[in-house]
Amino acid sequence: MTSARAVSLVAKREFVTKVRTRSFLIGTAVIIAVLAGYVVLQSVLFDDQQHSVVGLSGQATQLADPLRDKAKAFGIEVETRDVTTAGDAEQQVRDGSLDALVTGAPPELKMIVKGSGDEVLATALNDVLRQQVLTAQLAEAGISPQEVAQSLANARVAVTALEPVDPQRGQRLAIGLIVAALLYYSLLVYGTMVAQGVVEEKSSRVVEILLATLRPWQLLLGKVIGLGAVGLLQLLVISTVGLGLSSALNR
Repeated sequence: MTSARAVSLVAKREFVTKVRTRSFLIGTAVIIAVLAGYVVLQSVLFDDQQHSVVGLSGQATQLADPLRDKAKAFGIEVETRDVTTAGDAEQQVRDGSLDALVTGAPPELKMIVKGSGDEVLATALNDVLRQQVLTAQLAEAGISPQEVAQSLANARVAVTALEPVDPQRGQRLAIGLIVAALLYYSLLVYGTMVAQGVVEEKSSRVVEILLATLRPWQLLLGKVIGLGAVGLLQLLVISTVGLGLSSALNR
């Protein structure tokens, strides 16, 4: 028997035996379940933070489009609903159907929330209110709001960076940490698995039979290759499921 064939037979035996064990199947399923729960939880929390339902009552309904545009500039999504009765709308805020209720007319608006409210939403609403008041005052003064907006848009500060920062530095650092963690996990778990496999066979006298036809280095190399393939398979399955869930939930 050639050395390559001997190593391949040991590697195949280790791979097939390990992937059929309950510990491998249950362990992989548990890791996937934990990963799926984490991805779903992050997606739900992210969606809750980025989506708000705002009720508009009275003259505040004219702020629907400016509020949605301003909120989008702040990185949040706002759904506006016209409400007729303020009392019913306040009950919807208490029930959680509405995140906020905006009533009144510029320059005096009132936002009703259940708890502390969303600071980003309040900031966006304040900006919309200031813009409405400014537009009204410019109209009274006979000045075109469009001309003022164009002048403001062209007024910018020229910034010169002496040491430009890589915009993808954070992403690269996160990827590097994840890869390092996976490599550490692989070396720890599957290195221990190789050692345990040798000990198990030695305790059951199987190693004596194997060493009668194989050399020690062939047995050890076959075990490393076979169990390494098991580790790569598990990491590939976990990574594929994680990327699939992330892509599906972020559409």
